[in-house]
Amino acid sequence: MNKCEKNQSMRRAAAFLIAIGPSAAADVMRNFDEDTVVRLTSEMARIESLSASEKEEIIGDFMVEINRIKNTSYGGEAFAKKILVESLGSERAGEIFSKAQQLSPREQFSFLKEIPPETIRQLLDGEQQQTVAVVLAYIAPEKAAPVLKLIGSDAPEVALRIARMSKVAPEAVYRISQALKKKYEKMQSVDFGDSPGGIDALSDILNHLDGGTEQNILDHLEKSVPDEARRIQEKIYMFENVTGLSNAEIRILIDELNDDTMIALALKGAGDEIRFRFLRNMSNNRATDIINEMEDMGAVRMSEILDARRRITSVMRMLNDEGRIFLRKDRDTLVE
Repeated sequence: MNKCEKNQSMRRAAAFLIAIGPSAAADVMRNFDEDTVVRLTSEMARIESLSASEKEEIIGDFMVEINRIKNTSYGGEAFAKKILVESLGSERAGEIFSKAQQLSPREQFSFLKEIPPETIRQLLDGEQQQTVAVVLAYIAPEKAAPVLKLIGSDAPEVALRIARMSKVAPEAVYRISQALKKKYEKMQSVDFGDSPGGIDALSDILNHLDGGTEQNILDHLEKSVPDEARRIQEKIYMFENVTGLSNAEIRILIDELNDDTMIALALKGAGDEIRFRFLRNMSNNRATDIINEMEDMGAVRMSEILDARRRITSVMRMLNDEGRIFLRKDRDTLVE
């Protein structure tokens, strides 16, 4: 590229930065060296204004170029190995690539970041407990926790192995991560078609059964597949079921809970109908105290709110089993 072409490219880059606005332009400029920043600033100062059509043309050209690059450039392991082989030879390239793979063991499992905990649990099916422990130790805690919960009966032993883990050979981490990655890619490549069954399907069916039949099925599932039974119960019995309770049943629930802080947490971010059902069935002073406590809490982690709602749902189920309240289905209509 000659000097004239470089100057033209710099002017177009400056025009593009003006077109995207000061905030986005500042983020882009932070990635340039000082000399480039000076030259871009000088070019931007020379551009008095851009019309709407000029902006569209500049940004459009930029998007076309991005798509061209995206469609013709390939990265990944194969690309990295090819560059190393061409520059250093196959033997030396193998050594360098092996070291590069070992630099950040935690990054070996970065592909699991966007994968749901249920899918990670499926990937870990059949793996040794020590392998499972290594994976959970290297992924984010907020992702590892639900996976550990889904593991079921093996969870205590896996947790113990995580606690006792000191150092893991980088080569072992790499082998585990690559094996899981291949397993996931194979899982993604298989087209299972539409599934007529599953947890959601069974939950919908149970929601249309009478209480006695539903309970008999749930009792059987709890004995044979406790993890799946818990997930089904969470879909059938939800915090939102409180809207189907009568005022008398709400008061029974409130008395049984006897924990205004838990109620305040559960009502944080809840809909107006749910708040109204709780607050209208307690004294004005108590309702005011709960409202004030909700405001005093400020921002609260969603995990704390969900935990409070799960505890209330658990009490609702207990009262339902005892016959003191009746958890109605979505299709039930209540008249008071």
